[in-house]
Amino acid sequence: MPILKSLWEHVIIMGACGVCKFLQKRCLDDCIFAPYFHSVQGIANFESIHRNFRDNNICKLLTNMPIEKRADVVITLCLEARARLQDSIYGRTSEIYTIQNQVITVEIEFSSMQVIQILDHLSRQPIRTLLPPELRWTAAMGRVCSGVTP
Repeated sequence: MPILKSLWEHVIIMGACGVCKFLQKRCLDDCIFAPYFHSVQGIANFESIHRNFRDNNICKLLTNMPIEKRADVVITLCLEARARLQDSIYGRTSEIYTIQNQVITVEIEFSSMQVIQILDHLSRQPIRTLLPPELRWTAAMGRVCSGVTP
């Protein structure tokens, strides 16, 4: 009989979600955490979330969220919790700030490359075609024509 008892305990432990295992609680059939924290990885994910947000807050958040958005919320919480483990003050915000600065730098580089391309294209054009007709130099006179022919 001890084998059956240990097998039964094993089934109960395997059936519990990661949150209930972490909190050492009995996992109910309608556990709000079960669909999102259902494995050994669920325990690790919840542990990092629990350190930052606590289980009461997570439960309230998931309860007030529409069911179709809960998975996205859990993923976001996991990412934020991991980021806060690396940077306890800013979390994801520091990564977002870094990426925004990189985007700004790339935009500036792109704009400067466009200016260089335009200037390169313009330098290949004869200067006479770049000036409006009233400011073009005449080769014979060496001065600016006002549009009036001599």
